[in-house]
Parts: sequence; structure tokens; C-alpha cells
Amino acid sequence: MTEKIISRHTEFLFGEENVNKSGRINKKLEAAYRGERSKLGKDVFKFVIDHFKEIVLSDLETLFEIKEEYTEVLNRISTESTKKRVHNKLKKMFHAEYKYFYSDPVFNAYQLQSLLDINICPLCATQFIFLYESQSGSTRGTLDHFIDKGKYPIFAVSIYNLIPACKVCNSDFKRTLTVDLENHYTPYEKGVIDYIKFRKMLIQNEDEKIVPNIIEQLKIEEATEIDYVSALLGINDDFNIRVDYSSAPPNIFKKIDGNIKLFKVEELYNIYHRKFVREQIRKAYVYNYIYRKQLMYNFSNLFVTEEEVRALIVPNVEDDNKYILNKLIRDIVLVETERFSI
Repeated sequence: MTEKIISRHTEFLFGEENVNKSGRINKKLEAAYRGERSKLGKDVFKFVIDHFKEIVLSDLETLFEIKEEYTEVLNRISTESTKKRVHNKLKKMFHAEYKYFYSDPVFNAYQLQSLLDINICPLCATQFIFLYESQSGSTRGTLDHFIDKGKYPIFAVSIYNLIPACKVCNSDFKRTLTVDLENHYTPYEKGVIDYIKFRKMLIQNEDEKIVPNIIEQLKIEEATEIDYVSALLGINDDFNIRVDYSSAPPNIFKKIDGNIKLFKVEELYNIYHRKFVREQIRKAYVYNYIYRKQLMYNFSNLFVTEEEVRALIVPNVEDDNKYILNKLIRDIVLVETERFSI
């Protein structure tokens, strides 16, 4: 998250033009407070108004603290019908404001993704989330609400609660499931990704291979001999892609473990990317140090430095937000080729 994004989001919600618009969230909250008949209902609206700036601009740790306080204030309403009415009023107001965020000229979802400079889903790193705008059509990544906006509508436009993601992670896996910062992490948390490494693990027998359920059901019960040399050289796929985060401290380990399971990371990588990994390992062996020197000599007009040739097999960390499977390739290739110079 950058200062520029926070500044733009502040202008989107608190700019003079927006604050004074009758159809925007600020005026709606004031009107709801004035018109609420129940004292306890008024307390809920007052809580949201008093904490509004924190709600929309604070980091997720603060949002979870506010969520606990908000829940406590809302639960003081003993009459279920009144509680539901207040909740639905807030839901209607905040969801309408979220729709403004789709295409508001001051600041919107397209600009958020652009300023974050994200081209791939940060939750799985296997899907592009294309950003394109034109008069004839536009597309962007979906926005995942870490704190579900249906259950807690007051966080529908909280900037740290808006995470660009692919449809698979957002709509198919996470959906409206309840997550928290103890058992999950968000891309806005610094340092977590440093503990995650992809590894190629040789399998001892075919039963250990991570495969789709449909293949598992149709698997023929025959003993198959594992060709370890071919697996090491990338000639076959007698291996599993594993996510190693064993070096993480216990609290970080728990977060990573939660995300890996929630977004089915190992299953998806083994189902769809095992062949790709195999090809990258073969390429790493082919593009060895001597061959790269030859490439630089023969194609000096294409490659200025050896790093440019090396990037053909070991992607740069700086490009992890721009190209799918970048980290997967780098982690596995560096380990698989560590015995010879690449």
C-alpha cells in the first residue's frame, strides 16, 4: 500500500464534492442517524460515523479491532428485527458506495490495481488479472474483501480490505468464508512471502503423486517403477510441487498454512503446472554457464549482459507481480541447478 493510494482513497471519500453529495455515504450515514427511532440503533450509526475515517483507511489489524467493537455495539440491540433493520440499512449504504468505487472519476478499482502495479493474482500467482480500459470495453481483477462485506458491510470500502484477485480465488475458493489474521495473511503484509519456497519433491510411488480427484478415481492399481534420474533431469514428472514454509516462525507458519489450504495452492500447481516445471528444469540444464557464454558471443546484439541471458531461466524477483509462476520457476530452478553454475 502506498501513500498515493491512501491519499486518493481519502479524496474519494472525504473530498469536498463527495462529502456534500446527498447520494454518497457521508450524507446517508448522517440521515440514518437522525432518522433512527431506536436509541440502540442510533448508537450503532453513531459508532460508524465516529469511526468512519479509521474504518475506511486503517490497516487490517485495526479493522479487526473495530470489527469486535462494532459487533459488541450492534449486539446490544436485543430485538432481532431492529438489529436486522439496522444491519440492512448499513449494508445498502456501504454496498452502494462500493459500487461508486467501480468507476468513480476521483479514484476507482481500476486505478487501485494500476497503482498497486499488480498483473497477477497475489493469492495464487497462477492467474493473470488483466487491467484494460477503453470506450468499447474494460476489465480488471475482482476485489476480494478479506473481511466479508456481506456480514460486515461497514468494511465494504475499507482500502486495506480490498485485495485484487482472480475470480477462482475470490469467488470459487474464498467466497464468503470467515478468515482472520491469525490463520491467514493478505498480500499487504510485509515479509510473509520471504518464508515461502516452492520445492520439487521426488515421489516414492505413484500413490504419493498429487493428482486431480477424477484421475485418482480412475487410477489403475498397478505398481509403477519411479525413474528418479528422469525426474531429476526434467524428463518425466515423477515428482510433486510442494510449498515449503518450514522456516517461518509459528505465527507466520499458521497464516501461510491457512492460505495454502484455502486457495488449494498445492493441488492447483500439481494439476496444471507440473509439466511446466519439468520444462523449466530441462531448460536450466540446457542453458548452462558455457552455453550462455556462447549465446552472448553469438547474439551480442540481443544480450548486453549475462544477467539478461540468465533471466531466461531464473526470473527476477522484481517481476513477481507481473508474470505468472515467476516465483515457482525461480525457487525450483535455483535448487535443482545449485550443483552447477547458472
